Amino acid sequence: IPIVADLALRFPRDLNVPWPASLTFYPAIGFVAEIVFHIVPLAALVLGLQVVTHRPPSGATLRACLLAVALVEPVFQVLRITTGPNAMALRWVVGLQVFLFNLAALWTFVRLDFVGMYGFRVLYYAVWHIAWGQARLALLFPRGP
Repeated sequence: IPIVADLALRFPRDLNVPWPASLTFYPAIGFVAEIVFHIVPLAALVLGLQVVTHRPPSGATLRACLLAVALVEPVFQVLRITTGPNAMALRWVVGLQVFLFNLAALWTFVRLDFVGMYGFRVLYYAVWHIAWGQARLALLFPRGP
């Protein structure tokens, strides 16, 4: 989805950290992102509900917590898109795509564990930010003669 959006709508040229720094940057920032966008908000919601109800959330309440947490990163990413000729379209695409990514990541966390969720993000970053991040510079922003 983001590669198709990039081809159609063009994210900014400087969106990605270039090689070779990307090889260490994205795994590190992926770890931080999982903590900030998933673990801390989920822990706060679950603990907050437990304090209020005097029991841990389960079933539909836990699923509602996961849905709420899945919205944190898309909101953050959408608010960062402020200018450009395709800003509104990019907001919609990024918001939906990052929400779907977060649902998959949180499903992975529930089914597997933190390492599985983190691995899912690193794999996504390897394709979108590292491989495509390098290829897009030559394909979408070729240097003039």
